[in-house]
Amino acid sequence: MDGGPVMPTLDLNFAQPCRRFSPTLMWILAALLLAIAGALLYQQQLLKQQIEAKTNTSTAGPITKSVVPQSPALMHSIALAHETQRALNLAWLPTLKALEQVQQANPEIKLLSIQPSPSKSEIVITGQTAKFDDLVQYQNSLHKQGLGEAVLLSQHSDVLDTGAKSTIGFMLAVGWRP
Repeated sequence: MDGGPVMPTLDLNFAQPCRRFSPTLMWILAALLLAIAGALLYQQQLLKQQIEAKTNTSTAGPITKSVVPQSPALMHSIALAHETQRALNLAWLPTLKALEQVQQANPEIKLLSIQPSPSKSEIVITGQTAKFDDLVQYQNSLHKQGLGEAVLLSQHSDVLDTGAKSTIGFMLAVGWRP
């Protein structure tokens, strides 16, 4: 090949040469990080000392109890809270077992509701039966079960249809000792 133009050589290495950090720059950076860490640690110690100082001064003083005058409304609220707590802490299981035993002994009585009233020490029972004698027997069974006197509060007869049997609706107040 003779004298024709010669093509220049191509450089196919496109990577930039890697610069290395100088050791001096690395030592300066490490010293700067240590200084920042030391300053943060110093601030933490100062805050800890300030918190301890405030805690010690607040508990070092004498403890005084303030006397709050008790108003009648406050006394009533406290009494109501005590009464509610007493009502909630009653032993309901024996009472409910006694009612269940009376109900099993008198299956002809259909109970509609049982409403305990701890403040009056009574249970109001609402129910139905076909015969008045069954109601009297149920009333006596409640008293014999140890629930106290069963007082008939109300009664009424309901005739469902012209040919159907009538039912007697009743409401009893049963004395109960909490």
